[in-house]
Amino acid sequence: MNLTFNLSTFDMRLSKLMPLLNLNLLSPNVLLCGGALQVLFDPKAKVNDFDLYFVIPNQVIGKTIFQYAPEKFDLDLLVKQTRDKLTNLNFKCVFECPEGKLYSYKKDKIKIQLIVEQVGNKIYSCPFEVIDDFDLSCCCIATDGSQVFTLSKAVRDIRRRRLSIHKLLHPVSTLNRIGKYRYKKGYSYAAVREEFLIHLGIDPNAWDMRRYVD
Repeated sequence: MNLTFNLSTFDMRLSKLMPLLNLNLLSPNVLLCGGALQVLFDPKAKVNDFDLYFVIPNQVIGKTIFQYAPEKFDLDLLVKQTRDKLTNLNFKCVFECPEGKLYSYKKDKIKIQLIVEQVGNKIYSCPFEVIDDFDLSCCCIATDGSQVFTLSKAVRDIRRRRLSIHKLLHPVSTLNRIGKYRYKKGYSYAAVREEFLIHLGIDPNAWDMRRYVD
């Protein structure tokens, strides 16, 4: 189930997000998404970096109709404007994808990634389209600096520190991320092992799921 909250609801838990929020980069077109926002539902969560995604809204979200000037519908221009803002704020571009799909910026201890395309050549039109392409449920959360967009199962998994598959588009990448969340963030992965096999079309009952001990 889709959920929407006012970001101000989480005033007491925003301190770890302020390095990004203070830059005034977010808007209905530029979203902060993913793991950094887990701190809203788990105050013990750590924020290592910030992932920004881009949307070109053209539809109704809830009861809000987004209306923009024509130039706002130019994704390349939107990315350029965001990159220019970071440069003007003295951030250094430390990585640039040759295809222009990913840019990494760093200043002091602040790390920001601009993710232009998550899957294929898809251009997202709303926050829920963005998070619907995420692999782990606990990462399905976004904010435009005013509202928070997430899923009920994402909130549940974050609070229980439990891993579950939302959508499996890149199995190898997801497998690596499961390991990261298991060993670096302490998330439970008991259920996600079977889910991973099921998403690959493999019957978990045909495998011995017990951990091998040498």
